Amino acid sequence: MSYKQFSEFSLEFENFSTGEISLKSENIEAALELVSNIKDSEQKWQTYIHALAFFACEEWLAERAPELSINKNDCSIFQPEYANLIPAVSNIKVGDFKVCLIVANLSEQVNIPNSIITLPEFTAHFYLVVEVEEESDLAAIRGFLPYNQLATQKSQEQSDNFSQISVSLFNSKLDELLLNLRCLEPTAIALPKASVNLSEMSKEKANTYLSDLLKLVSQKAVNVKYWWQNQTDVVANSLSWNLLPEPSLLRQKVVRNHGEKLEQILNQINHDNRMKIPTTMGRGYKQFNLAGNEVYLYAVTWLISESEKEWSLLLILSSAEGEKLPPGIKLRISDRTGILIEKEQNPNKENTYPYARIVGNLNEEFLVTIVAPNNQEKTSVVFKWNEIN
Repeated sequence: MSYKQFSEFSLEFENFSTGEISLKSENIEAALELVSNIKDSEQKWQTYIHALAFFACEEWLAERAPELSINKNDCSIFQPEYANLIPAVSNIKVGDFKVCLIVANLSEQVNIPNSIITLPEFTAHFYLVVEVEEESDLAAIRGFLPYNQLATQKSQEQSDNFSQISVSLFNSKLDELLLNLRCLEPTAIALPKASVNLSEMSKEKANTYLSDLLKLVSQKAVNVKYWWQNQTDVVANSLSWNLLPEPSLLRQKVVRNHGEKLEQILNQINHDNRMKIPTTMGRGYKQFNLAGNEVYLYAVTWLISESEKEWSLLLILSSAEGEKLPPGIKLRISDRTGILIEKEQNPNKENTYPYARIVGNLNEEFLVTIVAPNNQEKTSVVFKWNEIN
């Protein structure tokens, strides 16, 4: 039986199930415990509200459908690696179904994160709109939609990361949701298939992959084609990236010092590895303060072939002048398929620089992450090579 046929059949049932839930003190305490180590106040509040929504829905299902099992092992709010990167509660398993919670108020429009519709790793069979009134210790499930209906309704882009859906499009008859969860086969709602099999990864690697994937689709990318033309773009400026023109054009002492240092590093890389670096290239750098360490990331880019539509990106990690990189610091490059390269600073080698080079098509984007020793802290940036209008 298809979802449409099943929905028509379920209309015969009386709408007896309300979605209002009183938040118990243990739910509030569990939510507070979950966010206790989050430093950023905005991220802390988002995760707290999402946790309340999850515990409320867990209570509601336990009361209305105690025979349905709830598996939260992969639920996004319990994954510190990426819980703050997705503004929804994804990857809840109810029986054999994937469920996603979207926290919203009772306005006419619901903001839908595009990632929970477009990324197979975060899609769900059913999406529930949940309202949380934390001051009154109340929550309510206001409606639901299956994946196929939500995907076709997604329209009116609000931004690169969100779409708006009218709240009236969500089905408020929650008895139908319960009937679907009890009786419908998951195959009746086809979900897109992921290109990567997470079950073959360790929990740590899977969470790193999902974190990188979310950053790739949510962070604004630095368009390095501007650098290749000795220009800079709005994103690079907003992220405090510094363009390094050709050596002959360097004027300011600070910039000149970085330009000279980069030239020395490139000569060393060329000498040690016979890497062919063209004279026409785009170059930039940015300073990061990571777990108490001042480090610099240099990015060098060039077009390999206009006809083959390929570009190259060389990333180099360096310390501040007169300092050494801390042992164990890592430079990681990822794309939508996973980690491509990971280089770690060798404590037994002085005056060395972790570096990596990748080649991509003109429509590919890469996430570059610097990981502090012992995974204490991370920072990342997305690079792309797009045509300039």
